[in-house]
Amino acid sequence: MTKPLGDLDFVLNTIRAADAFQRCPDYRPTPLIQRAVTGETLWLKDERNRLGLGSFKALGGAYAIARLVAHAAGTTDNAGPMDPRMREAAKAITFVCASAGNHGLSVAAGARLFGARARVHLPLSAPPEFQRRIRAEGAAVLLSGETYDDAMRAARDDAARDGGVWLSDCAFSTYEIGPALVMEGYTLIAREMAHQFAAADSWPTHIFVQAGVGGLAAALAYEVRTAWTRQPELVVVEPETAACVAAAVTDPQAVETAGPSSIMHRLDCKRASSMAARVLKAARASFVSVSDDEAERAAAMLAQAGFATTPSGAAGLAGLIRHSPDEDARPAIIITEDSMNPESGDAHA
Repeated sequence: MTKPLGDLDFVLNTIRAADAFQRCPDYRPTPLIQRAVTGETLWLKDERNRLGLGSFKALGGAYAIARLVAHAAGTTDNAGPMDPRMREAAKAITFVCASAGNHGLSVAAGARLFGARARVHLPLSAPPEFQRRIRAEGAAVLLSGETYDDAMRAARDDAARDGGVWLSDCAFSTYEIGPALVMEGYTLIAREMAHQFAAADSWPTHIFVQAGVGGLAAALAYEVRTAWTRQPELVVVEPETAACVAAAVTDPQAVETAGPSSIMHRLDCKRASSMAARVLKAARASFVSVSDDEAERAAAMLAQAGFATTPSGAAGLAGLIRHSPDEDARPAIIITEDSMNPESGDAHA
């Protein structure tokens, strides 16, 4: 039988991820709602209150921490945060990451849950609200440079210097275990959607999902292509000024792009995750880029429909409008974050 994703050199254990979250007392599937937004009815997967952290990224960093702590503890099961083996292992670990907000918040929450420590490097332009929320989870916040790239370098150097565990959501050729686990956590979104579509007896013809470094889009593509009984077109939406994932899919050597900043700050990434690009190429995803004005208009349309979000959170809708599928299409979009995640900062969260 032909493999749905060809010859990928890694596997995401999506069943393990689903089982881990089922054991979490705070876990609830996020809503999947049909609503007329563009004059046409579409499906909206609403990630604005995921685990109380305000974005889909709540599934990534915290899950990766659970798996890394389990590895340190020598456990093979999905042991919970109160398991004495997990707590003993966690207290010796400091997780270090760079973020513009959402990923750092997930890492901070995961470290607190298991009893580990966390240091989150933010660029100076990161919103003060994110600094406050990350500190409230017990993590140390360090302001490191003007840009996200500056913060990333600082986090990597910090972890190497002080023996911390670097936990990035962007894969490089020499670093993939952390990003792979983050993506594994994100696959739960597509797994939930499959159950929700099956219950409604209605499946989408298209899924529009935004990308910064590409982790969310790749996680959805992986689960859709390997587990769904119906196969929609997968459309990845990027800012016009930061279409790094599309570039990396076309040319694996072109993982970095350059361009002016976008108001879609959570998507304003100039370097693609190498793992995400490989998945999306194998999944035969298509790409569309949108302008800042289009994203702002999409956010206003969602707010009018009762789904307040940012231009980053509304980019999927902007991509749907730009792509303009035929009138028989049944599109779905992902609203990735709430409106409390202010659109300031320098790069992906």
